[in-house]
Amino acid sequence: MKKAFSLALALLMILSMVACGANQTPASPSQPQSSVDVNNSSNDAENIVIGYATKSSSSPFWVENIAGAKKAEKELGIKLNVIGPPVENDVSGQIAVLEDMITSKVNAIVVAPCGDVGVADVVKKAMSSQIPVIAVDNGVEGVDVDSLVCTDNYAAGQMAGKFIGEQIGGEGKVIIVNGIVAQGSGKGRRDGFVDYMKITYGDKVNVVEVTGDWDDQKALSGFEAALAANADVKAGYAAWDGAALAMHKVLKQEGRDDVVLCGFDCYEESLKLMNADDPIFKGDIAQNPSNMGYTAIMTAYAAIKGESIRKNIDTGTTMVTAENVANYAKQMGVVLN
Repeated sequence: MKKAFSLALALLMILSMVACGANQTPASPSQPQSSVDVNNSSNDAENIVIGYATKSSSSPFWVENIAGAKKAEKELGIKLNVIGPPVENDVSGQIAVLEDMITSKVNAIVVAPCGDVGVADVVKKAMSSQIPVIAVDNGVEGVDVDSLVCTDNYAAGQMAGKFIGEQIGGEGKVIIVNGIVAQGSGKGRRDGFVDYMKITYGDKVNVVEVTGDWDDQKALSGFEAALAANADVKAGYAAWDGAALAMHKVLKQEGRDDVVLCGFDCYEESLKLMNADDPIFKGDIAQNPSNMGYTAIMTAYAAIKGESIRKNIDTGTTMVTAENVANYAKQMGVVLN
């Protein structure tokens, strides 16, 4: 009897402990919440919204870039809001877009800054709101964004400098048409080229600079004036292919098949010129805009999920000439003939 009573008492104590435990509040996690928890109550991909403020939605480079971003959107099953200004230097317009993204509490922002300095304050505001920010194509001055996904534009500028230097035998006059040098991409492409020429050839190569600001028409008129004032020019370099093709047009009109050009971005028309062994358009720097857009969205998603991401991601460049243009075009799915 005594033994049975002891067993009953032990069973009663166990049941009492279980009941008490069921009413206890779980301990708070020691790890901080991810940005998903801050901006969205659900971790489901379909509830994640990433805002992408691009520099443009119409130029060939940005069309490819956005296509890569949308590929990532489809693979992840998220919602991607892409907004690009009509012109690539519309800083005030981009600031308004970023403000709207902050107000709507997107889970992450991907931005291709129209102005490295101009968008700094609104990017700081986003980050202080615990929204991860991934910069694309160029960084934001004075702001330590979560990650920068871009071409190493300085190295690419050096690549173009090496190509042109070899084409002109290390001496002569070169005209370059710059993009917006207040943007990291424009500055890198200009500085890499100019520094390479200065360090490698010194005074043997004279570089004449033209302001283009990513505007094809401005590039054309600026190059026309520079060519008229520098008839002894031996080569030209453009920070983007819209300018390179404008330069090519001017040179053809002037009958200057003796001038060598190097572009940047590998537009389809440029590839076709090199494939046809054009006497003027001899080289082009190829970026990987599709991979850039894809990688930026994938990186933003990883940041939302609280995963470790790289601070700087170089999406690569290739020097394209008549020798490798057919192979490059095939890889890119471009039909040359």
